[in-house]
Amino acid sequence: MISLGNIYLFYFCGDSYPQEIPMKILSKRSIVLFPLLLLYLWTGGMPFLGRGSDLRAFNPVVLGKQEANMWRYYYEGRRFKLFNQLAKTLRVQFHAPYLKSYSLAMRASRAALIFQKGQNRKDYAKALPHLEKYYAGIKKVSGRSFEVESIAKRELEWWTIRREREKHPPADWVTEIAAIAAEVYAISQQSTKPHAEKRVEAMLMRDAKGDSVTEEDWEAIEEILIESWTALFDAVHVERGR
Repeated sequence: MISLGNIYLFYFCGDSYPQEIPMKILSKRSIVLFPLLLLYLWTGGMPFLGRGSDLRAFNPVVLGKQEANMWRYYYEGRRFKLFNQLAKTLRVQFHAPYLKSYSLAMRASRAALIFQKGQNRKDYAKALPHLEKYYAGIKKVSGRSFEVESIAKRELEWWTIRREREKHPPADWVTEIAAIAAEVYAISQQSTKPHAEKRVEAMLMRDAKGDSVTEEDWEAIEEILIESWTALFDAVHVERGR
């Protein structure tokens, strides 16, 4: 069984993670200080990681590349890399503290797993509590004042209508994605529409390629996603008056 301490060492030591830890390094001082260090990191005691930072201060190029990576890891079944990339993205977009980003990623992953196994809207609704906790966590670390329940419901609706393609054309996807971005960044939905349109364009391209997606295709998808996040970056700074 992997303990919290093992997880900590795994993430921070990487390939150098030792199989056995000599007992002599576990001094009384380290036994006392190690839990305090975990608590410090978990509660966001790393100000240089941007706790409470302005959500407008994201890098659209980095964010576009990270989202493209997440899509690729998802379709290639690389779950660990997907989870790790999601945590990194939370640190870039929402300035989540390091360990808190993994906690939020776990919430999002749990919601996605429940939704993936669902067969109808009643099943999908079981993912909503996890989405609410996910967005509540984002609200806390970012200091924003958006409505958690409203955004969580829109997120779930966006997932649902993408699955119900026979009832909902891509234009409906654009509407929901634009609405979510508008609520999170407190700007008009019209201003977030270009961002949403580009994301949907990337989705449609990926869907059209199916299992035959190539390296060149992924590069093209990445470029579209960079354009998407750049459009949102511009909208946020123009409308909010940088």
